[in-house]
Amino acid sequence: MSVTHPLVGQRFAGAQAGRALAWFNLLLFAGVFFWQWGFGLVIAWLQPVLGVADAYRLAMLMLALLSALGYLVFMSRSGPGSRSQPRRPSAFSIF
Repeated sequence: MSVTHPLVGQRFAGAQAGRALAWFNLLLFAGVFFWQWGFGLVIAWLQPVLGVADAYRLAMLMLALLSALGYLVFMSRSGPGSRSQPRRPSAFSIF
């Protein structure tokens, strides 16, 4: 995240950089909130069936698997063989 945040700010013109960074922060905050909320739902759903410790273990395993899947998707879509060209954002692309 320490590299992504400045890149978002540099990608936009000065007047739009603040707006872009505010949206970026909002999306980051909302994503973390829903991720943690979903993690808690998984634990609450599994706890009566598996017990507390095993519910946490399975939730952590699911978290690790989803993280690995996300990493694999990221690696398959970026890199030297990737043909996607970065596009310049329009004035309304941050909405």
